Amino acid sequence: MADKKWLTARWFRYALMPIAAGLPSGAAALWFALHAGVKDEYYLRDYQPEIFAITGTWALLLSILKSYLTDFAKTTIETLENTIIDLKRGQEELVHLFNFVRIVVGAKSKRFFDVSRNLTPESNPGETFFRITRPDLQIKQLIESIHGFYRVNADPTEERIRVSLMRPDGGQLVFTQWFPDGDTPSSLMERFDGTTLAGLAFLTKQIVISESVEADVRYRHFGARRDQGSMFSYPLIDAQLGEVIYVANVTSTKIGRFADTPKQRAKIESTMEIFAERIILENRLALIKERMSTQVGG
Repeated sequence: MADKKWLTARWFRYALMPIAAGLPSGAAALWFALHAGVKDEYYLRDYQPEIFAITGTWALLLSILKSYLTDFAKTTIETLENTIIDLKRGQEELVHLFNFVRIVVGAKSKRFFDVSRNLTPESNPGETFFRITRPDLQIKQLIESIHGFYRVNADPTEERIRVSLMRPDGGQLVFTQWFPDGDTPSSLMERFDGTTLAGLAFLTKQIVISESVEADVRYRHFGARRDQGSMFSYPLIDAQLGEVIYVANVTSTKIGRFADTPKQRAKIESTMEIFAERIILENRLALIKERMSTQVGG
């Protein structure tokens, strides 16, 4: 890129280029003007039409090149401006992301403090552990944080964001968490197989994006009115188990909010990985809690 800087420099486009374009024609015109009426032989005497044709063509070519360089400079500036905007937006989104995760961590830390403050010598370790570890609450708060993160840049009058979490059940998926609370999925009791967006993400262990759910046969519509907007389904993979333990769905009422492009996929994945790690951790705590509860009950 550095070797092209001089091509877009003002001195090159507005000084050197016009001089280079006009100088040959001007020199030729001056030469023939000085020799006007001269009958003796002089240099290029019989080539006046050809010389003017060549110098005119030269000026035309440089004019075309100047137009190209002007467009090139404009595109370069726009690209640079867009890059700066993307970097700034990326920094802002990163701040929002960590703030939402920090809220969840802070809530857990407060619960640890509250429980520890009320501990007595007679406290039962098992019951104390159950009071401290609330993976169901933590996962719910993480789903709320995902909603909050994607809600930040949404226009409240034009776009609504919904987030749902599904868990595997017999090779299919069922709902287990969602936010906002008021947006209870109409398909709450339904089961989702590999023909659906979420089911496909579960089977392939890869993110699945739909830019327009209305026209996507993989999206399951409920009710007389067809849903509109875009969504993605993201598989939460427990690396230790090598299994998809949940599938997170983020839905927007805005068509094209989530685009199926390499850049958008990478952006969504980098964001969701942070939430996924916490949800996977809470799921492991839930399994430990379930085992302890079974042993205590037995």
